[in-house]
Amino acid sequence: MWDLCTNALDTAKLRGAAYGDVRVMHLRQRDLTTKNGQVGTLSQSESIGLGIRVLANGAWGFASTDRLTREGVAACASQAVSIAKHRPSQNAAKS
Repeated sequence: MWDLCTNALDTAKLRGAAYGDVRVMHLRQRDLTTKNGQVGTLSQSESIGLGIRVLANGAWGFASTDRLTREGVAACASQAVSIAKHRPSQNAAKS
């Protein structure tokens, strides 16, 4: 996972981000229902993904993915930078 996060930050920097951070989310959920003391349903789920936040041209961009491959993470980082570059910067809004 460390390599994927590093790849995401490297991609964001190459695309023009001045700052970037990556957050990994790994969620596990278990649900149990009972009725009259009997088990009704029992389910379990698990999901993992990452989010990339960047600062480019004075604006923030964010993207997330569950495609945990080098290509998927690089595409996510590129999308975050593209979003930031297509938003008006905070400094421009004050002018």
